[in-house]
Amino acid sequence: MPTPARQDAARRNIFARRIGQDLRQMREAHGATLAFVAGIFGWQPAAMSKIERGERAISIYDYLTLMDLYRGLEPNHPAYALAKRFMPSTHQRAGVDGE
Repeated sequence: MPTPARQDAARRNIFARRIGQDLRQMREAHGATLAFVAGIFGWQPAAMSKIERGERAISIYDYLTLMDLYRGLEPNHPAYALAKRFMPSTHQRAGVDGE
């Protein structure tokens, strides 16, 4: 029987793959390339590819920023308040953090 730690890691991996699949579908539906989206964040396209494959974690702030890009999430959406609580200071951007 798997240990609780292994079960938790397996759940995180499943979640990451699902999030990545959703992000890829939304990006493709908008006709955006990996290079275009990665450039918005200052990432390499390979990093965005790893996120979409569930091989790299994504912060809640970056996830919500992608949702904003793909779905037009409004800045007053409650998810932004949650993201601000977890957002590292290096990610604070005008219009999101109130500056």
